Amino acid sequence: MKSFLPLLLLLSFNTFSATFTVNSTSDTVDIAPGDGVCLDGIGDCSLRAAIMESNVFKGADTVYLQRSTTYELTLVAGATDASFGDLDILDSLTLSIINPGTVTQSADELPVIDANGIGRVIDVFNATSVTLFAVVITGGDTSNEVFNMGGGILVNTPITTNFNVLNSIVFGNFSEQGAGIQTYAAESLISFTDISFNGLLDGDSFTKGAGINNEGGDTTIQYSSIHNNAVNFNTPVCFGSVQNSSIDSDMFIFNSTIALNGTSPFNNCLTGVNGVQSSLFLVNATVTYNSGWGLSSSDSSGNKDLFIRNTIIATNSINDCRLKNHNGMINFGDANGGHNIASDVSCNMPAISGNMEITDPKLDEFKAVFPGFFPTFIYFEPLPDSPAIDNGSPLAVNVGDPNACQQFDQILRLRPIDGNGNGSAVCDIGAVENNYDLIFKSDFE
Repeated sequence: MKSFLPLLLLLSFNTFSATFTVNSTSDTVDIAPGDGVCLDGIGDCSLRAAIMESNVFKGADTVYLQRSTTYELTLVAGATDASFGDLDILDSLTLSIINPGTVTQSADELPVIDANGIGRVIDVFNATSVTLFAVVITGGDTSNEVFNMGGGILVNTPITTNFNVLNSIVFGNFSEQGAGIQTYAAESLISFTDISFNGLLDGDSFTKGAGINNEGGDTTIQYSSIHNNAVNFNTPVCFGSVQNSSIDSDMFIFNSTIALNGTSPFNNCLTGVNGVQSSLFLVNATVTYNSGWGLSSSDSSGNKDLFIRNTIIATNSINDCRLKNHNGMINFGDANGGHNIASDVSCNMPAISGNMEITDPKLDEFKAVFPGFFPTFIYFEPLPDSPAIDNGSPLAVNVGDPNACQQFDQILRLRPIDGNGNGSAVCDIGAVENNYDLIFKSDFE
């Protein structure tokens, strides 16, 4: 059995081979890539010039972006691929907000990279390790690209052994596959990130992943919200918002909310989480108000796992689950744990280990606004009379037991909280612990 200890990525910003600080919002090229100096034709360091320099200056470099600044991509023609269109990352790189040790006071401080519809935003190719930290990726559109995938970010090959999107926002990007993010990386981590309002373009049977589509190795999504992603054409097919399409990979979703996908602006069918011939593990997730199924999983091989613990899959438009083509292990609960809530019987949860079917989880939607590199995202907190409160796993939260709740919830509340006031703190089911303060959340106030 896998051990589900929290996955933390500690960033060090003083061990890179080269550091480039962007001081211009112009979309200009570097005049001499490889000389170790980020310099365009008028003596400035643009974002494109910094990345071009990093591509040639071998090593794990870092590029810093100014706070509260938008970098718009405008070059639609150039001498090389790196000098126009999307930003090509060809070598290991961390792309970060400047002064990462100084917390932000609001999401408005995050630097914005806007492709302005000229193509995708970022294309990662042959770079071993790439990290995006506290940035906004928007305006990507691959309608005219040769490869219509990865509207916001495309990680092209498994040569990228580590791909990380941390404390960032990916919104308003469009593509046929992976409208927000499409990754072929050997390992991907999405953490403290909001992926929203991305849209699938009219395509064919390969269309998938309005928010995220993984075609590579293992993917972990934690402390994140994937919401309000859409399909912008009429289709009888229900695509995935979060999709694991790699038969050799596992997808782990911890302390995250996947909600309201397919509900705006085109109101077409999107499933919350879709595993295609691959394994899925959901612990303390909330999957709700999606326009298709909440969770869909297929496995013709019979050797893929579906493991769900302390999770809410409820109030999705078609059914909560679509599992008829999954021939591998389906484990919503056993003698060691369960504690899940569904609003219908489509998940076929065993009537043991605290599972509840045909149950309204009674959730209230909020928007979280965090200082300190946490973006604005939605979450669903249990109402005071919610059956999710104190009905999660009674196991200790910090020992790595896969049946236990995660130690921190989506908005970093330390579990467990005694939500029902009976003097015994047990963690809640879902992504967020109840801490409902009527003084500050009432309509009167």
